[in-house]
Amino acid sequence: MLLAVGVCFALALIAPLAHRALGRWTGPVLALVPAGVFAFLLQRLPRLGSAADGAPGSVLETWAWVPDWGIALSFRLDGLSLLFALLITGIGTLVFAYSGAYMHK
Repeated sequence: MLLAVGVCFALALIAPLAHRALGRWTGPVLALVPAGVFAFLLQRLPRLGSAADGAPGSVLETWAWVPDWGIALSFRLDGLSLLFALLITGIGTLVFAYSGAYMHK
């Protein structure tokens, strides 16, 4: 999950440079990133099924950011956050794909 968030932030940074290189094809090409994150999140769906005790499951990923101070970057993915992440990346894919045709001038 940390990689998916990092890739989306990187996309925001390289979008202006990609527009200079790709021109009118920038939107469809950059739409591949949120589409890939959408597919990545769909793969997490089975892991969020019911746990052994019948409670809904969740996925927790933690990265020790400043281990000496006990500071970590953590992401928890449960059913509701997965729903919103899928909505955001799905609609984002469509917006990127459409933006190339809409803003061709």
